[in-house]
Amino acid sequence: MGLLNNLFSSKHQPEVTNPDFGPVKLIFSKRDKHIWSGRHKDVIFSVRGTNREPDEKHLKIIKNINYHLNILGPKINRKFVKEFSAADLEIDMENWPDRFELRSVEIMMIFENEIYWNITFQDKKDPFAHFTLFVEGDRLTDFAIDT
Repeated sequence: MGLLNNLFSSKHQPEVTNPDFGPVKLIFSKRDKHIWSGRHKDVIFSVRGTNREPDEKHLKIIKNINYHLNILGPKINRKFVKEFSAADLEIDMENWPDRFELRSVEIMMIFENEIYWNITFQDKKDPFAHFTLFVEGDRLTDFAIDT
C-alpha cells in the first residue's frame, strides 16, 4: 500500500498519544520502515520508529527543534543568501526567521550521532513558496523549492 493510500484510507491507522505532541499517527509501515507523523505547535513532523511507536530519539529532536535550528542558523542564513543571490532574487533579511516560517521537519535517521533530516520553510512573501533544506549532521547538502 502506498503512502497516499495510508494517508487517506479509511482503514484505522495506529496512533499513540505523546505527552509533548499529543496524537502521533503511523502513516507508513512496510517491512522495517515505519513513519510516524504528528504536529508540534505549527510544525508538522515525521519521524521513524517501530510498528508500535515512534522513535524516542527522533521525538527528542523535534521537542528541541529550536536548539537544533539555532545551531544551524548561520548556515541556513548563508544558504538562503547564496540561493537567492544565484537566482537574482531580493534578499531582505538578516536572519532566516525574518523571512521564513518553519513548516515541517522530517527526521530520516540518526547515524553515528548525526541527524539526517529535511527542514521545510515557507516564505512569508508572495508567492509563499516552500523551501526544503536537506541536512546531514551539520552540513546542508541540498536545497529544493516548491511554488
